[in-house]
Amino acid sequence: MFDAVQAEIAHRREVGPAATPSKNTGVFTGRICCGACGKNYQRKTRTYKSGTSYKFWRCWSACTGNGNPCRGHNLRETLLEHACADMLGTQGFDPVHVAEQVVMIEAFEHQLTFHLADGTMTPVGLTSEGRLA
Repeated sequence: MFDAVQAEIAHRREVGPAATPSKNTGVFTGRICCGACGKNYQRKTRTYKSGTSYKFWRCWSACTGNGNPCRGHNLRETLLEHACADMLGTQGFDPVHVAEQVVMIEAFEHQLTFHLADGTMTPVGLTSEGRLA
């Protein structure tokens, strides 16, 4: 039993957060960075009274209970998926393609800047409500 546990710990250390399915991770984990404060965005889930839920990403600084000092928007995961598909020119959202092509997404108040594997940076505008412009 001890050896099995040690093997699992080593596997999780090697693979990272994706090795722990109970963690709230996705293809955007570790890729979205706040352009104002430099902190990573965290994945959150909001559930309506009806039971319907959705995923969104929020700057870590805004998750600490001190308001939203860097004024970053909550970014719905569906918005990020649409932005990636449009920017990469794919028919739909493909997490494998995003993992291969998108190195980082910098989130600013009025735009997202996609840093791609080929070294290019592509800005995508946001409205004042945090939707795609």
